[in-house]
Amino acid sequence: MYGILFKNDDFDQYFFLIDNNVSILYNPGYSVEEKKKELTKWIQKKIEPLVIKFSEYYFPLFFSNDTVTLFILYNDIRDLNKADIIKCAKKYPNITFSVSGNKEVYEKRLLNELLIEKVKKPVMRITQFKNHFPVPYKYRPISDAVEINEQSIDQFVQDYLNEKKHFYRKSERALPDEFNHGYIKIIVADTYDEYVFDNTKNVVVLFYAPWCGHCYKFEPVYREIGKRLKIYGKKFKDYKNDVVISKIDAVNNEIYDILIEGYPTIYLYTKENKKEPIRYIGPRTVENIISWICEKTNTNIDIQKFRNINLDDEQLFETYEEL
Repeated sequence: MYGILFKNDDFDQYFFLIDNNVSILYNPGYSVEEKKKELTKWIQKKIEPLVIKFSEYYFPLFFSNDTVTLFILYNDIRDLNKADIIKCAKKYPNITFSVSGNKEVYEKRLLNELLIEKVKKPVMRITQFKNHFPVPYKYRPISDAVEINEQSIDQFVQDYLNEKKHFYRKSERALPDEFNHGYIKIIVADTYDEYVFDNTKNVVVLFYAPWCGHCYKFEPVYREIGKRLKIYGKKFKDYKNDVVISKIDAVNNEIYDILIEGYPTIYLYTKENKKEPIRYIGPRTVENIISWICEKTNTNIDIQKFRNINLDDEQLFETYEEL
């Protein structure tokens, strides 16, 4: 296999991929230097089989930016309807088709990535990476009860392309509202949008990992901020009550709108601009964080009054153990 690159008088550039006397034309309409990634992706697609048997070798391919993959998973892939899968793979060249079992370590890792516990019958999933986030968007059919054939695969792909998507993600179980009124609001992936994008609130979110020592050390400080704010709201009736102190386990909940590169990380979603959260960079102290919140929002918290709050003024019984 080899390629030939040349220019014609119109400065268009062409690339021929030649294999077994078959020539395939690639004309990006741009300089190949500018379109390296596109050309690499195009070549990679041409040398792949129509349907890829999943292996650890393909993890970097499937789990990289802008890749759309349709996975078909079953205990024994030899029992799958190969002819129908190949037909659909030919029909949708911009989607990578792959089949996988559940016995090998890398196959179990894939099931874990797709949040599938057991594969009792063939199932389909589509993954798509966007915006350079390390976690793929995941989609499933309306029902896993359908037989995997040309018609059901085609319907699933059409639903995906027409944005009739059945999106899902990793999320812990949401805490009922009646138990979620402690000093810190507990957020999970399924309640993230509801709480964070509430336009009546300035929402401070702590992204933490259960195993993180720095998070454990910071927990009493963050909890004190929440406690002081609770007491402040009850003591000073003119307070707008527009700041929410919250946290989310960023390991066991998948969030797609923000990239977390270390723990703990704090972001502030202001009422005025939910699309551009502000990251906190500074000493992790009560004084510094509350000053930062007041600086970045139009809340009417009086810093001096906040500082002078007596933490013994209220004994609030919290029914959920923090962090």
